[in-house]
Amino acid sequence: MTPRRKARGPGWRYLAVGVEGTTPDRRAVQRAVWDATTALFGDPGSAAVDPTVVQTGADAVVVRVRRDEVERARAALACVPAVGGDPVALRVRGVSGTIRACVERHLER
Repeated sequence: MTPRRKARGPGWRYLAVGVEGTTPDRRAVQRAVWDATTALFGDPGSAAVDPTVVQTGADAVVVRVRRDEVERARAALACVPAVGGDPVALRVRGVSGTIRACVERHLER
């Protein structure tokens, strides 16, 4: 008898997002991303995308989303008009399967 595979939970993708216009504050960016996702897709859609800011840098953040919802997350990030009252532009620099790869490939330059 062959062993069974472990139950797999949800897969994640990590988006490297450049923040143009202000220095990113994790809580403020998180609130802006949640608000934009909820406004665009409603509560069920926002729960399906499940965007979470997991890391911040000098001019960028890393946002974790569910693997099947990358395109919807990109659309929601494009709809963020302001962070903490300051007008911003959020630009997705790249998508990776791990935080480490996301930072190394898309944020360290």
